Amino acid sequence: MGFRWEQHRETCRQLYVEQDMSISEVVEYMRVNYNFTPSRRAFQGAFCRWGFPTKQNPAYKDPKLVARVKELWERNLTQKEMLTMLTEEGFKCGDRELSRIRHKNGWKLNGFNLATAPRRPGAQGGQAGDGEADSGDEDDETGSGDDSRPQEPGTQEDQSNYWNYGATGLEPADAQVQEETLNAMREARRDYRRQLYETQAQERWLTKKRRRHTKKYAGLPPDPPCPPRFPSETTLGEAKMILQLEQKPYLDLREKFYNICVNSGVYKKTLVGPERWEALKDRLIRESMHLRSVMWDQTDLDKKRLAIEIIACDVTKRIRTEATMMKIAEAKVILGLNPSQGRRVRAHLYNMLVRERFTSKLEEGPDFFEELRQRWLAESPEMSKIMAVAADDPDYERKIKAVKAVCRDTMRRYRADACRLGTTPPPIQPDQQMVDAQLGVKTPGTTQQQTQAQGRPQQQQHQSPHPQPPPQAQRQAQPEPVPAAETTNTTNVTGLAAFFRLSPAAVMMFQGVQRQWIGSLEARTMTALKSAALQKTRGGLCYKIEGMVKDGKGGELPLPVSDDDELDMYLSHVEGKGAPTFVVHIVPGDDARWP
Repeated sequence: MGFRWEQHRETCRQLYVEQDMSISEVVEYMRVNYNFTPSRRAFQGAFCRWGFPTKQNPAYKDPKLVARVKELWERNLTQKEMLTMLTEEGFKCGDRELSRIRHKNGWKLNGFNLATAPRRPGAQGGQAGDGEADSGDEDDETGSGDDSRPQEPGTQEDQSNYWNYGATGLEPADAQVQEETLNAMREARRDYRRQLYETQAQERWLTKKRRRHTKKYAGLPPDPPCPPRFPSETTLGEAKMILQLEQKPYLDLREKFYNICVNSGVYKKTLVGPERWEALKDRLIRESMHLRSVMWDQTDLDKKRLAIEIIACDVTKRIRTEATMMKIAEAKVILGLNPSQGRRVRAHLYNMLVRERFTSKLEEGPDFFEELRQRWLAESPEMSKIMAVAADDPDYERKIKAVKAVCRDTMRRYRADACRLGTTPPPIQPDQQMVDAQLGVKTPGTTQQQTQAQGRPQQQQHQSPHPQPPPQAQRQAQPEPVPAAETTNTTNVTGLAAFFRLSPAAVMMFQGVQRQWIGSLEARTMTALKSAALQKTRGGLCYKIEGMVKDGKGGELPLPVSDDDELDMYLSHVEGKGAPTFVVHIVPGDDARWP
């Protein structure tokens, strides 16, 4: 089929050249208005024959656009922020074109790749998969986006000199003596700090002037397990256990209360008054089905309210921290550093921390850390220029705050790398008995021994190849408690039949549902038990379960079942005496049926 192209030549020129339509728009326009239906490829061939100017104008060849992108990059803006500003300024540049411009000119926002980071001779890798998540994942949101890890040395000689603490040019024996001397000095300083802090901590503990430490702190083991001495000592982990919160519901609950406080303009409990504060917490309970089901049971109501109070106060603390803490992107703008300079500055401090085998400010002491910071400011070319004129600068205080923000970000990345590259694995879940001991609850079952060794950054890799086991007090170091559902016994049982019986109150709320039925318990866990208990009451929330035990007189005694250990003991008790019977207390879960 032939098309009469010449009669449409002028129309196509006006559309494609003068009105700047795309080929797709021209094809659609000609089809609708002139019933002219060649293919897109045919239009391209015709435009080429007629000599129409090409529209292939790569963004990276536009000098104005490239110059503007460089200006935005110098201001430490993220890719998304750059794209928004360029669109508002009238530049025709998409996300892919902007990435190509930055890549072509080496204007990186992301930083050094951890996988290719230089390692000390003999360092063991392979813990990245199990290690703590890199805390720099959100850099693109905060405007940071670059890394403070050291640049990879180019030669083997550079890589060997990187870790030798200035011992370049020394004989191997001299370098070893120097290294041993420095290590001895470091250990002596840390031992002195540890003894001093241990004495102060013991005195303050006896006079109740400090909080209890539930995990390793300042190089010292945690305090002996004990219940909170006063309400404010309740930890977030204990609050999660009291409210029966797993990690995801816990994070959702925090986010919900965060939004409530932000929308209400609340950032501190003492500034809003007790009545309004209680109203905010009551609103949180109303909007959370899990909290409603937990608060429905009147058992330990004071503890539950205290747990909600602990979480709510921590959320408001987060709001205040976000409002006052300077982000790394803002700090680099104040100091006049572009992303490349920011990487070099933080890499310089990072390398100093590596050479000093730095652990933490508490263990090393604030004086030593301040000395290290002053050395960094003096040795770094960029920072020395900034601080040389900072004393006469009207923004001197802001620059000091920006310097502290850069130090804080470098320390954060240094600790994350120490966890990933070190020989010690990251913290693991605490055993259930330790958590219950801190709550003052006695639970049966065997305690799972878990060794908790906090890896010192870049230090343990130089210790003896046959390390001694840690002391007993250190082996008891535990992180924040986690929900019991993550550490419970999960012995599977296939097809265990059981009787399920609705409580009298549940019978009134779920009319039409049979009072008793036979269900299958797939595993000896509370999760499987609650799932089986809710088979007949879709949309309900199970807040209490009781196992029925024969009293020998023809009657039954209710036995509360609240965790996996109690469930396992109950099933073992009734084994061989017939099928187990559970009385389930359920309330409606949807808002429409909630009183």
